Amino acid sequence: YEILSGLVGSEMCIRDRRWIVIFLAAIAISTPASSQSINGIYDISREACTREMSDGRVNVQGNNLGFWESACQLTNPTTVRGMEAGALFDLQCSGEGEEWSLRALVGLDYDGGLIIYSDGGMSKYFRC
Repeated sequence: YEILSGLVGSEMCIRDRRWIVIFLAAIAISTPASSQSINGIYDISREACTREMSDGRVNVQGNNLGFWESACQLTNPTTVRGMEAGALFDLQCSGEGEEWSLRALVGLDYDGGLIIYSDGGMSKYFRC
């Protein structure tokens, strides 16, 4: 299953939003203290960052990820040998009347964006 950056608004189904949540959540607390802080606002494109509102926007604060219509809490961080800028996380998410759990590998890319891998899929989000 693949999420395309061109899907926004009503084109995104609940399953797409779960993937977005998974990807962004995992990265929120995966960066070592000596590295760039993960806290901040991210979106699906640099252009989307300039808009007042965006369905793809994510607010990362500590162990919490806030989305348009959902939120996740990151728990159980597990370091991965050789991947200092990333970690595996358990995510407890809720939104639109549903609750779900996920496991994802999350890290920062070279320009401070979020990269999230889960169940064979990968997503990138730009720091706003």
